[in-house]
Amino acid sequence: AVVSTQSTGRCKAPEVLSVTLSIAPNPEKGKCECWDKRRGYLFDRHNFYTSVNRLCWELGAADNEKWASCTNLNRVHSGSTIAVSEGLASIKECGYACAYRDDCAAVTYERDTGKCYLKGSGSIGASDVGSDSLDLSCVIE
Repeated sequence: AVVSTQSTGRCKAPEVLSVTLSIAPNPEKGKCECWDKRRGYLFDRHNFYTSVNRLCWELGAADNEKWASCTNLNRVHSGSTIAVSEGLASIKECGYACAYRDDCAAVTYERDTGKCYLKGSGSIGASDVGSDSLDLSCVIE
């Protein structure tokens, strides 16, 4: 659902998870819609709007030092697994996979297998050599 519609300004409220901005030559150019779902990821020049997933944007802005400080090496996340992605090359890719799901808050990544366990909630759990965990809220703080 749309949280707010603005002609100018920014979608900064914590409940805003994506932004759609109408651009020229759209007659509503400058119209900004703030959404409460992680729906944005599409850049479409033909329909004259840009939609951005706020979490993906902020993850992309985080530097390597931030990612490293938020990654819990050799630890799993205790939350229930909501999905598993395979063949990922890094904890970053695992984090991005999580960012596209409204119900995902954290991940556990197995370095040897490339498996990424998307987690809905929980906290840092047990020690597990070869698995790293990450709470996405840490990366965007």
